[in-house]
Amino acid sequence: ASLIYAQSDERAALAAVSRNEAEFALVTETAMRYADTRLFKQSLGSTEFKVAIGQQHRLFKANSKKITPIETVLEQDFVTPLNPLFVGLEQAASDGWRDDIFERKIRYRSDDYLLMKHLLDAGLALAYIPDFLLKPLGLHVLTIGGCPYRCTQEILLVHNPSAASGWMQRMVADIK
Repeated sequence: ASLIYAQSDERAALAAVSRNEAEFALVTETAMRYADTRLFKQSLGSTEFKVAIGQQHRLFKANSKKITPIETVLEQDFVTPLNPLFVGLEQAASDGWRDDIFERKIRYRSDDYLLMKHLLDAGLALAYIPDFLLKPLGLHVLTIGGCPYRCTQEILLVHNPSAASGWMQRMVADIK
C-alpha cells in the first residue's frame, strides 16, 4: 500500500472525497455542514488549543510551572496563521483566540508551522495552537489565569463508503 498525504482546506478535502479523488479526509465536526450526505464520519477525538511558548521566551524563564495572568500574556507578541486551520475558526481569529474579548499583539502571521516554531524557539512570540502540535514541535504550554475561554475542535475521519475498498472498510471498523 502507498499513502499520499495532501494538505488542503476542509471544504476542498470533503469535495475530493465526494468526487472519489481522495479516499479519506481529516476534518472537524464543524466542516461536516459542507459535506455530501453520502459521506461517513468517524470521530478520532478532540483537540484543545493551548498557548505555546518556547524555552527562550522571557515568560518561560520567569514563570515556569506557574500561572501567568492574561494581562501579562496580552502584552506579548503572537504569531498567528494567515488562514484558519479549521472551518469552525472562520468567524473568529484565524487560530480560534477570542480577540474580540482579549485582544492580542499579533506581530507575525504565517501558515508555516515550522516558521512559527522558529519564532517561538527564539522567544520572539507566543502562539495559540492545537495541543497535538505541541510535542512534535517541541514546544511548551503557557498556563494562563483569568481567561475562561477555550477553543476545542472534534477531529473526524471521513470517507465515502460506497467507494471504499475492503482494506478501507476494515480500517474504519478497527477505529471504532
